[in-house]
Amino acid sequence: MSCRSGVGIEVSPYIDYKEKLDTVHLSGFLWPEERKLMHWLVAEQNEAFAWDDTEQGKFKEEFFPPVEISTVAHILWVEKMLV
Repeated sequence: MSCRSGVGIEVSPYIDYKEKLDTVHLSGFLWPEERKLMHWLVAEQNEAFAWDDTEQGKFKEEFFPPVEISTVAHILWVEKMLV
């Protein structure tokens, strides 16, 4: 897929970050076409990024169903004293 086809597509919440990225990275690190490609890629893969702390550390359950880890209750045989 060509990056040119999605140049005009804006996906929130990336819209807020796009302007910040452009103003912070003015040093010529990326060419204009590379910058367009970067913006397109992030907009297309918007759901792969954690945009705030509530999304951090979570996978989509449709791809990674929850796993139940079985544990066995046990009695401590050595107990250290806390000072």
